[in-house]
This record gives sequence, C-alpha cells and structure tokens, in this order.
Amino acid sequence: MHYNLHLYKKLSKNEKHILDQIEGLGHGYNEKIVQVTNQDGLKFSAFTYFAIKIEAALKPYSWYMNHVVTGAKEIQVPKQYLEEILSLECVEDPVQERDEKERVIYSNQ
Repeated sequence: MHYNLHLYKKLSKNEKHILDQIEGLGHGYNEKIVQVTNQDGLKFSAFTYFAIKIEAALKPYSWYMNHVVTGAKEIQVPKQYLEEILSLECVEDPVQERDEKERVIYSNQ
C-alpha cells in the first residue's frame, strides 16, 4: 500500500477538510489513524491516506517525490527509510506549470 502520514493534532478541522480534498479522500484513497514511534521512542497518533487501488505501472511525479523527501527529512525519518524513499522511481510531470508550482513551495527554504 502507498501511505501519506500526517500529524494528527496539528491541523484544525478546516485544514483537515482541505487536506482530505487535496489527498483525494473518498476518491481512490481512504484514511486511518495509526500509532507512530519516533526515533526517541515517543509514540503519537497520526493519520494516513492509503490508496485503495494501486496500478504498479504508475510512477509518482518527481515534484511529488520532492514533497515526500522534504517531509521525511523534516521529521527526521531513519536514514534507512529515507534511502528507501530516495530509491523509488519517479517520472517528470508533462505539465511544466504544475511542476513549477509544486516546487516553488520550497524556494524560500
């Protein structure tokens, strides 16, 4: 399964609703609450969206993988897990404007 993890208590209800729409909840994705343990052994709840229909031939766009890698680094996932993420194959988005829009988010970092 493909998952996107999000911290559960840091979003307002309105932010969660917006994220549900962006992530496609109910349109190819479901969600569930999971227990996560960080590197310090602290446990917390997070929610994840997961694909309910996966087509193995489809690859994520490189800008999407950039979001995933950036988030993984921000929350300091274990090095081995980051390496697994970085090893995933991705493709370039044929819509250049969308690619640029997604990447500009990090231009001030």
